[in-house]
Amino acid sequence: MPRAWLTLPSALHARRVSPEDAQLSAAEEAWLEHDLALRRRARRLAERYHRDEQSLYRTLKNFERSPAERLRLGLWHARLHPERR
Repeated sequence: MPRAWLTLPSALHARRVSPEDAQLSAAEEAWLEHDLALRRRARRLAERYHRDEQSLYRTLKNFERSPAERLRLGLWHARLHPERR
């Protein structure tokens, strides 16, 4: 799956790396493989159930978070977008 840019996590922030210059650590490689697997799963589910692929991907990512983290993120999002309540 060719990509012009990859966004990889780091300790403090994401960094952008062109595929030609990518020197991935083992942790970054594992994260990338896991993320691509989630995206493939979201794509299969979207095709099967006729749903939005990106929404399914975000849902799959949220399943990996603890309930406390999901609550914290939900409350933070509500503070940022009070008009959506």
